[in-house]
Parts: sequence; structure tokens; C-alpha cells
Amino acid sequence: MTLLGQNLKLDIVSNPGQVITPIMGKQFRITLDGLDVGQLLDGLRLRAESWRKTSEFLESGYIANDAFICEECSDPDEANHIAQHYEKIVASIELQIAKQGGW
Repeated sequence: MTLLGQNLKLDIVSNPGQVITPIMGKQFRITLDGLDVGQLLDGLRLRAESWRKTSEFLESGYIANDAFICEECSDPDEANHIAQHYEKIVASIELQIAKQGGW
């Protein structure tokens, strides 16, 4: 199956429906000012934290922060997987920054 030129596969899940995930993503080289990269990382870290808290909430039913808004998800493992994906993106960007001499 292809979608916008990407090769896709169907994952078999225990719940009804189909989950479509990319087999291999296209690589991009993007040039940004350091301040913009910092803002990008900040946003990605906030998304990871939100998904991590969603996973914790779905597992325990409790979050200490009253301002927390749960992401649209009902599976703590899925929420944890999404949080890990955001964390992987952050780590990848930080590694590329370090390879270029850091901030």
C-alpha cells in the first residue's frame, strides 16, 4: 500500500481496525537557526511529557497535576510508545547538534 509516495504496511493489532505505519521514512536535511531548533526541541519535549503523563494516567487513574489534559488515547502502552517516539526524535536532534559542535 502507498500513501503520498511512502511504502506502508498494515500492523496486526488485537483491536478491530487497521494501523498503518511507515516502513521507512524519507530523510530530510533542514537548516534552522539555533533559536528555532531550541523552540522545536521544547515543543517536542512537551509532547513527549504529555504522552508520558497520559500513559501514567491510563495505568493508575491518577495524575497529581490538575492542569493535565489527557491525550486522546485509551491504551497506556500506545501512549507510552508515542512518548518514546517523541523522545527518540529529541535525542536524534540533540545528537546532530553535538556532532556539529553543540550550541
